[in-house]
Amino acid sequence: MKRIKDFWLKISFIAIAMLGFYVAIDSFIEESGIRIRHNVSDSLPFSFFLSTKLSDIEPKMYVALEHPKSSLLIAKQVIGLPGDILKIRNHTLYINGISYGSIREKTRSGYPIEPINEGVISEGYVFVYAPHPDSYDSRYAEFGLISVSQLKEKLWPLF
Repeated sequence: MKRIKDFWLKISFIAIAMLGFYVAIDSFIEESGIRIRHNVSDSLPFSFFLSTKLSDIEPKMYVALEHPKSSLLIAKQVIGLPGDILKIRNHTLYINGISYGSIREKTRSGYPIEPINEGVISEGYVFVYAPHPDSYDSRYAEFGLISVSQLKEKLWPLF
């Protein structure tokens, strides 16, 4: 009986310590403007991110963006900047000669989708992407290039 009591005492202590840690971290995060974001999509290999205010846009950075096809912020990776060259060869997207995956002809639901037009990314826009083969991103005309004004937060992958 004493072992069971000791066990529950230890569990209670650990639970209280974890709750205190969570409250302390949560208030630090709230005051500093850092937030924890949960990615519910499987298009990126990360489920949780720290988010901060967006200042400069850098290649390969993760961002949270607004998109007219979603009521939630969407997490993607910036892989194309103004002046970068988009080409499609054999259903594969290339940006400045680097392959970024295949282009699908239909969504998972079977709806037809069109590839983005080849060309140069215009000033004020970026190309966003996620590595999952079924990711809905700037590879498709219906999603499009993203205006810099749609980018809301910089994301730092946690796990």
